[in-house]
Amino acid sequence: MRQTLSAPATRFWKEGKKITKGDLTPLPGTAIATFEKGHYPQDRDTGKHAAIYLGQDADGIQVLDQWKSQGHVEKRTIPWKPHRAGASNDGSKFSIIEW
Repeated sequence: MRQTLSAPATRFWKEGKKITKGDLTPLPGTAIATFEKGHYPQDRDTGKHAAIYLGQDADGIQVLDQWKSQGHVEKRTIPWKPHRAGASNDGSKFSIIEW
């Protein structure tokens, strides 16, 4: 996120508008993340996630993202109704990142 979008360190991120099913106003290329109480969690390595929003459909949100064990950026759909636990696997848990 910092390299691709020139975002500041995560401690400066603030929660913006929620990503909601059917709302097509977020533009492709928008930085999104999961937040707690308006801030990106700083106190742990898991249970948080950031991605680049590409769009959405009835199944979920399409994003570009990566994580440590994956090692590379990949396009994927994060479903509205997750099959796995955790905010990073639930499209309705993401919000636009503001800084």
